[in-house]
Amino acid sequence: MKRAVTADQSGICKTAEKIPLLQSYPYFWPTCSEDYNKPSYFCGLMGITCSGDVVQQIDIDGSDIDGSEILPAPIPTELFSLKKLTKLSITKFSLSGTLPSQLSTLTSLVVLDLSDNLLSGTIPSSLSGLSKLTSLNLSNNFFSGILPNWSWWSLALISLADLNLSNNKISGTIPGMYFNNGLQNLEKLNLSKNSLTGTLYK
Repeated sequence: MKRAVTADQSGICKTAEKIPLLQSYPYFWPTCSEDYNKPSYFCGLMGITCSGDVVQQIDIDGSDIDGSEILPAPIPTELFSLKKLTKLSITKFSLSGTLPSQLSTLTSLVVLDLSDNLLSGTIPSSLSGLSKLTSLNLSNNFFSGILPNWSWWSLALISLADLNLSNNKISGTIPGMYFNNGLQNLEKLNLSKNSLTGTLYK
């Protein structure tokens, strides 16, 4: 039997930001009671963190939800109106399709983790607009094509410290910017289990 997720009523989302959560709620929390349409449910739900009346973090691991298999579905576009999100982490949730270009509009993001899903297509260069991002994890998906060549001169991903694109289907060579101060604050880089070729920059 599936486990019903209960809410901590101490947090209440009072702004219009509760609307996109309402729209994507049945997908992320399919076992909750019909009371999910009450605003008082949102800030206290499993995986939702608010500051005052603003949703700041969504941190969901599909392995935490008991019950039947989670069916593949695309990333709900309703999430992209949450402009104050600092963390978007949805893992092991059978997310499918490509990365929507709207991700680049979440310019407050510090952590983006969509690992262990069924995402495919190329990694969009538009992610370079996330200048506050410190951690990007897209590992264990089905991304293909070449590595994005994020330009250093545009201050692209200037805060990025941890980049994990391992276990995908990425091919081609590794752009020099991944080593030659293009990603100026990069400390951890994992590109293993892909189909990359060529030599590494010193």
